[in-house]
Amino acid sequence: MALALTSENLLVSEVNTTTIDYERIEYVRTMQMSRSEQEILSLLPLYTKVFRGSQQSFRRSYLCCKVARTIADFEGKESVTQAIMEKAQQLYLLPKDRHYH
Repeated sequence: MALALTSENLLVSEVNTTTIDYERIEYVRTMQMSRSEQEILSLLPLYTKVFRGSQQSFRRSYLCCKVARTIADFEGKESVTQAIMEKAQQLYLLPKDRHYH
């Protein structure tokens, strides 16, 4: 049971809005369209270095690298860092890969 220590008006609340930077999103989208597959594949060594203990499919690794590149573009960074790669892995929430025997 929760008790209110101070009285509060339940009909009044603060509305918080987030600002959406549409120009940044458009810029990132144009950057994604201009990137080659080879550029994304060049991130695989960093992915392997960061997550060397895990076994992931090529598809999962490739898509995680794409997410990392998108994050770097959105943040305005030229290269993908280890921290960005780790953030991309956390945001990439597909189910675990199935390894058929």
